[in-house]
Amino acid sequence: MVDLYTHGVWVVRTGHEEEFVARWRDLAEWTAANVPGAGTARLLQDSDHPGRFISVGPWESREAVASWRSLLGFQERLGRLRELLETFTASTLLLRAEVEPGEAPAVAPDDAEGVRDVSRRPLGA
Repeated sequence: MVDLYTHGVWVVRTGHEEEFVARWRDLAEWTAANVPGAGTARLLQDSDHPGRFISVGPWESREAVASWRSLLGFQERLGRLRELLETFTASTLLLRAEVEPGEAPAVAPDDAEGVRDVSRRPLGA
C-alpha cells in the first residue's frame, strides 16, 4: 500500500467561510460516494486566520487520485469552490514519517541530560 495523500491550502474570501465549508463538504461527500480508493477527507480551519483552510485525505494509489481529478463531478465541484477563493494550492504527498503516541521516548527537556529547552528563548539565541 502506498501512503499517499492529497493536500490543499485554501484561502477563502472574507465572509464566505461557511459557504466554503458547505461546498467542500459536498465535494468530499461526492468523492466518498463515487470514487474508489479515497480515504477519509478532513478539512481544518486555521484558528489564527479563519479564511485559511487545509484539506487532507489518504488515497490507495496515484491512479485513484488521477482518476478522481479527471472526473467531471470533481471539476464541477472544484469550480464552485474556486468562486469563493483568493488562492488555492493542491499537492499530492507521500508519507515519510509517523509517530504513534507512546512510541517516542518520554523526555522532559528541562530534566534530560544533554537536552536544552529552547522554547522560551528568543529566536536566534
